[in-house]
Amino acid sequence: MKNKPLCVIVDDEEMGLANLRSSIEELNLLEIESAYLDPDKFLVEIDQLESKIIFLDMEMPISGIEVASKLKDKLVIFVSGYEERGYQTFEVNAIDFVPKPIRNSRLKVAIHKALTAIVPKMVVLKTQDAKREEVDPALIAFVKTADDSRDKKIHLSNGKVILAKNIKFDKVLALLPSYFLQVNPQYVVNVNFVNKRLDNDTIGLDLPNNSEVVYMTLGKSYQKAFFSHKPQLK
Repeated sequence: MKNKPLCVIVDDEEMGLANLRSSIEELNLLEIESAYLDPDKFLVEIDQLESKIIFLDMEMPISGIEVASKLKDKLVIFVSGYEERGYQTFEVNAIDFVPKPIRNSRLKVAIHKALTAIVPKMVVLKTQDAKREEVDPALIAFVKTADDSRDKKIHLSNGKVILAKNIKFDKVLALLPSYFLQVNPQYVVNVNFVNKRLDNDTIGLDLPNNSEVVYMTLGKSYQKAFFSHKPQLK
């Protein structure tokens, strides 16, 4: 499972590519799947890439606008040293335009626009009495095994608890975005709420409507995946 949404960066200048890579890595919101100095090679390999988010320099042998026009179902963020060219991005319905030299604060705004565009739709859960309930995944803080292990308790950040009937954790994780990770055999957590750590074996969720931190065990076999997503807690 990927911990962060994937992106691709394309810039025909090595310095431009390096600067963009550095800024994206520093913000730690996306994982760079691949980087290209050659836009032709990028277009040849596009069908092999998983990324939804594509960063394109506008001034290349093939213009960024032309490259973007060949992409389907991708979210394009243009970068350019010529801010006056930003108006051209409307031609291909780009998500945003980031001027060079890149400022991380401006890049962060563009990335959040893209992330908002790829937020999964509401998750539909089968609840008691064969009813179904739609849940915004961003509101789910953690999922816990219920007294009947076939069922799961969905704990929302607003304090509400939903009992999801007859669902395995594999199915839960398949329904939820990649920022949900299993941390032990009984819990799946939204890592965006995990901001505390007591030791290697204990993590804490700081929920907005809960005055107390919710602590739980971080199993040893789950630590590598967890710390790759939350390196600041390592």
